[in-house]
Parts: sequence; structure tokens; C-alpha cells
Amino acid sequence: SGKVRYREITFVEGWRFSQILDCLAKNSFVQHDLQSKSTQEIMALLKQPDAYPEGYFYPDTFKFARGTSDLVLLKKSMQLMTKQREKLWQFRAPNLPYKNAEDAVIVASLIEK
Repeated sequence: SGKVRYREITFVEGWRFSQILDCLAKNSFVQHDLQSKSTQEIMALLKQPDAYPEGYFYPDTFKFARGTSDLVLLKKSMQLMTKQREKLWQFRAPNLPYKNAEDAVIVASLIEK
């Protein structure tokens, strides 16, 4: 009939990157392409080779079809985080001591920990 049953996966606010990867690895409906990759290799695949992953992934529930790659799900989360970060950065207070939105996310992540 062409109908697709969508599954859900949730990345919880405050999770470390290792917890996100663990969540992906435990989901039997996800295609596991990243299991043998290091954090640096994963970030390179996400076009952020020099970035530390904390604060790059938006906490949300993502719908996906069975067999969707873990890399695709990480890309969705990263794209949503970028979109939200840029949106909020436009409405920041004028006297913030941060050069850019990434700096603000890093400090927010540190505070949250």
C-alpha cells in the first residue's frame, strides 16, 4: 500500500554526545553506520571536523522510517540545533559577552552540567 510506519527516537535535553550515540545504538530500527567510528570521525562526517560535539545536537523527538541511518538522525538533530541557535541569536541581549551563537551554546552547556 506504500504506507510507511514511522518510529520515534528521543534525544533528551542535557544528554552528553555519548548518551545520544548510546540511544541510537540501542534502537533496533536505526541503521547503525557509526558504531565503529570515533567522535572525531563522526563530527567529520557531519562537516564539523574540529568541533567538540557537546551542544551541537538539538534535544527533541525525531520520527524516522525503519532503516534510517544514525548519521541521518544526527544530521537532523544538528540542523535543528543550528536553526534554533541562529533564530535565538537574533534576539539576544545587546550586551552579551559572546562573539557568536556557538560561544553562547558552549557556556550554556557548561552551566547545565
